[in-house]
Amino acid sequence: MSLRRQGCLLALAIGLCLLPLSTRAQTPEAVLRNVQTALDNSDVALFERFVDLDALISQAVDTFLEEAATPAGRAALPPVAAMLLSSIADSESDSSARALLRHEMRQFVRYGIRSGAFAGRTSQAPPSALFSGSMLAPLFGDVSLGRKELRDIRRAVPDGRDMRIAFTVLDHGNGNVYPVMARLSPMDTDWRIVAVTNMRTLVHQILQEASR
Repeated sequence: MSLRRQGCLLALAIGLCLLPLSTRAQTPEAVLRNVQTALDNSDVALFERFVDLDALISQAVDTFLEEAATPAGRAALPPVAAMLLSSIADSESDSSARALLRHEMRQFVRYGIRSGAFAGRTSQAPPSALFSGSMLAPLFGDVSLGRKELRDIRRAVPDGRDMRIAFTVLDHGNGNVYPVMARLSPMDTDWRIVAVTNMRTLVHQILQEASR
């Protein structure tokens, strides 16, 4: 095979490998703008189109339980919350208690979007009222239901077949800013947020806030 033909085949192979990156209907930056639109319009379906909520909640729960099991993590939490999280962390990873925590976190996020609370509209109930009768209600008593605003969106960078993008979230409920590094994977013709690569840093920040 001639060098010229080999070069053409190599270029074709590279082009095919890059095709999933170059034919997405929307850029990762546009995906984040759509996430903000979903929050502002109380559109749960649109939000979950661009965010793998189950994957992020599983990641958040696992990381939070690991950190809450440390002496520093327990000290940062109210006594009842620390006791609850410690009992869940000591159980098997697929336990019903851990599954319940994932379920109720998902319920909280969907409520925040659907009610308009994450858009800055007055929520209909405090977080703890959403889980009346649940043993996990104390975990949500001080969670902010303020508006969530995505800011400082940086240019996405390739990470294998995925993309990584940095941005911040301003929580208008507590005034805090959370730096986020998200990983997006190809999904049909769009990108979808599937993980937060600095989740542990965010959990540390939240625990520090809880200790104040």
